[in-house]
Formats: sequence, C-alpha cells, structure tokens
Amino acid sequence: MKEVIAVIRSGYAAQTKRALEEAGYPGMTLIPVEGRGKQGGLTCDMLDVDPYLADEEGKVSATYCTAAKHLVPTDPKYALESDSAITRPVPWLPKKLISVVVPTEADAEKVAAAIMNANYTGKMGDGKIFICPLEDVIQIRTGKKGEEAV
Repeated sequence: MKEVIAVIRSGYAAQTKRALEEAGYPGMTLIPVEGRGKQGGLTCDMLDVDPYLADEEGKVSATYCTAAKHLVPTDPKYALESDSAITRPVPWLPKKLISVVVPTEADAEKVAAAIMNANYTGKMGDGKIFICPLEDVIQIRTGKKGEEAV
C-alpha cells in the first residue's frame, strides 16, 4: 500500500479533487497548512494598500497580499527595497495538503499524475508530491485491515 501526499496551492484544491475523482480516486483527506519552499517564502508588492487597514492617523499596520491571500505586516523592519516598490516578506504561504491512500504502486503513480496535471503552472510554488510506503490501514467502523480497508 502507498500514501500519496501532495502540498498544493490553496486555490487548486477543488480542481485537484475533481481530477482525482475523474481518475477513480474519490477518497482523500484535505488539510489546510502553511509552508514555504527553498526560496523561503515570497515578497509582496506593497503599492496597493487597502485604506481600511489604516488607523485613525492614516498609519497602515498591515496590507493584503494577493499572492499569499492574507495580511502582511508593513513594519519598516520587514521592508525590502526593490527597483519598483517596497516589498514585504511573506515567510509562510497558505497551502493545502492532500492525502490519498491506494493499494498499489501503479495506483500511486496514477494519483500523482492526476495531481500533477491539475496543479502544474510551471511557476515556483506549484507544490510537491510524496509517495510513501504504508505499513497497514485499519477501518475503524468495520475493523477491516490492509487493502480491504482502503
């Protein structure tokens, strides 16, 4: 048995679910996670500041980063100067972790292919897929073990 674990962009969860269902693998676990790759996160352009995030004096304490889909602090100690704008580091990016348990190596390869096809953009942040051996599975309701439980 194998467990296929994929860390993908949050916005691609629905199309990944559809791709897995179409490939014949409707059972999965989806978990919201945060993470980062080798680059250590990303930086967000701070030119578009939401005025609703400013305090009474007009000081902005955070802004919304469309790439990371969450608020980013605007404290100057986090600022990085670039040619066109001031950017802020976003060290943790919201992702989704999908886990699919399958009985064979061939099934694991099909699941991995479906996930890759649904998530490939060719850009940094597409995600990772891990295929791990699984020693045993027990279905709680029936007590079934091994491949019968999958």
